[in-house]
Amino acid sequence: RTLPIIPSSIDHMNAFYESIVGQSLLKETGLFNDVNNKGSLDGTWPISLILPSIAIVQMTLFDLLASFNVHPNIVIGHSAGETAPLYTSGADSQEIALEIVIKRGEVMTLVEKVGGTMTALRSNPDEANDIITTILAQPHATGRTLKLGCYNAPAAYTLSGERVLVEEAVNLAKSRGLFAAVLRTKVPVHSKCMRVCAEQYLAEMNAIFKKYHGDHTPQVTTYSTFTGLKFEGSFTPEYFWENAVQPVRFSEAIAALLEGEGAGGFMEISPHPVLSSYLVENGALLSTITCPMRRSKTPGPFMESTASLESIGKLTTWGYNTINYSAVNKCQSVDYQATLPQYRFSTKSVPYYSDHSQTISLKQFASSDGPLNHYDLLINSQTHPDIAEHVIRGEPIMPAAGYLEIVSIVSFRTF
Repeated sequence: RTLPIIPSSIDHMNAFYESIVGQSLLKETGLFNDVNNKGSLDGTWPISLILPSIAIVQMTLFDLLASFNVHPNIVIGHSAGETAPLYTSGADSQEIALEIVIKRGEVMTLVEKVGGTMTALRSNPDEANDIITTILAQPHATGRTLKLGCYNAPAAYTLSGERVLVEEAVNLAKSRGLFAAVLRTKVPVHSKCMRVCAEQYLAEMNAIFKKYHGDHTPQVTTYSTFTGLKFEGSFTPEYFWENAVQPVRFSEAIAALLEGEGAGGFMEISPHPVLSSYLVENGALLSTITCPMRRSKTPGPFMESTASLESIGKLTTWGYNTINYSAVNKCQSVDYQATLPQYRFSTKSVPYYSDHSQTISLKQFASSDGPLNHYDLLINSQTHPDIAEHVIRGEPIMPAAGYLEIVSIVSFRTF
């Protein structure tokens, strides 16, 4: 709340949420309050709260970064995270993106009654498919659903289906020495279980797209984790249905992005960097990944500020040089003048001759009106009449002894 753009963005979206749902999301969940509302945060949240909450966090972070003059040149989402890119890619308004996640969450409450869930699985593709085949081969699994829901990385998958089968898959994976953990969700997204809400889901999506006019086309390069390819065309109601029922091809999309766009920096816009490890497994460098938010079981007093500033700092080191640091620091730029000691290895002018040599050189090359008429040497018949008495062939000539005297005097002064 130290940055005005954050409460402003949250309050704007909460007001819109309230206009659609009829109640405040902030009051209902206790989100973004200084006091932790234990009564509303315990347990697994219903999907109708999870999706809008995540979307609001994502779009608020986007607004914050935009206020710092940080804008993406490529956008990619994951599963429900493909809704916020409607706004972040410039395809549509913040309102349509938020209304889609609201209705998506409301309709998916029908799927919560199926009794399904999802699990994270660490294995190679053959092991993952063999686990699914083994579970579905059991008599009690006939006609039931268990499938690969997310292709996150070459050795990281998400299984989706009915809870009893998912739990059996977890036990089988663990018995084989593999990592598997049931996720805290009651909705087996990206599986055939979603078909129980297909008709209502598409009806809601069509109504929303009719409400918001426009071509719904991204204004920056966008990659789709539904197709696993670069996104072409416009977002449609059908796209967001397929995005919910078909597998998430995150691994393929990142591979296509790296091949098509080359190496770059990734900023994960989420409450916690859950996808960062998958990015590394898919070929991105850890040093090119950052996230402006991070959750911790033991949060420090400046944890959120530190995470966001670290991300801004990384962007700078990556060569992103348009950041508005006056906005980051919440102050106008100042012309700070500091007196610093001279750098000892700075270039210096060192004379090749001694000071006396320079003096002699100046005298030698100074302009004169004659050999004995310098600015510091005036010898003539007016100053020294006796010299004029040395006459040869009718002209006064400077005696050679005079030149020897001059040399003697100069030598005496010099040494």
